[in-house]
Amino acid sequence: MRANRPQLWALLPVLAGCAVDFDEARLPRPCADDTTCAGYRCQEGACRVFCTETAHCAAGYLCEVKSSRCLQSPNCGSDLECGGYKCEPQGCRTSCGSDGDCASGYRCETSSGTCKKQSASCSSDLPCAGYKCESGSCRTSCSSSSECASGYVCDPKNACVKTLPGCSNDSTCNGFKCESGVCRTTCSWSSHCASGYACETKSSTCVKSTSCTNDSQCNGYECYKDTCRVSCSSSNQCAAGYHCTGSSCVD
Repeated sequence: MRANRPQLWALLPVLAGCAVDFDEARLPRPCADDTTCAGYRCQEGACRVFCTETAHCAAGYLCEVKSSRCLQSPNCGSDLECGGYKCEPQGCRTSCGSDGDCASGYRCETSSGTCKKQSASCSSDLPCAGYKCESGSCRTSCSSSSECASGYVCDPKNACVKTLPGCSNDSTCNGFKCESGVCRTTCSWSSHCASGYACETKSSTCVKSTSCTNDSQCNGYECYKDTCRVSCSSSNQCAAGYHCTGSSCVD
């Protein structure tokens, strides 16, 4: 009877709701071995329906961590055949979580799970276009400003961007706030912007806004602290009769 009852771990994506993207074809089903599990492992009498590592996949398959799916991987004899990824006993890797998953000369862009060709070799940050020189090669993405060269910060799109000059007040910061003597370069909230500006969250940019006393002056957006919002993350940031869709208030 045990073999015909899906194990609790197999139901985790279902119980978690939106934690893993799946469809009905990925619901757990009883199994005797891996051959009936469409690339996943048969564990304790039930097919796995997602993966977080390649050990969760059947022979000849690798875990694409970003989608939590086991994908059939091309056979390979060396990294040269894998388009920047490592050749492993199961075949070419199809995604990465660290530089060790990539072939020599490639670096893992962790935000997308893809191996990207490294830029030219370096001995300092100077030739790296705002990124750090690490282990003799330029970084190509960032997860924090510590991975950027001096004078650059890591923005929400995982890119190193140049910081604006030092400041003593907001007036020299092109719409952004002056914080601790440095101009902000991105925003998540309008409090990150100078007076008269609001945060356009889709682009993380402070844009000039209209002063207001009520929502009717704001073309569907909320009048917030005497300034019209210019984007939204929820419908309560829109005027009555409008709802938030794709960072815009629409009727």
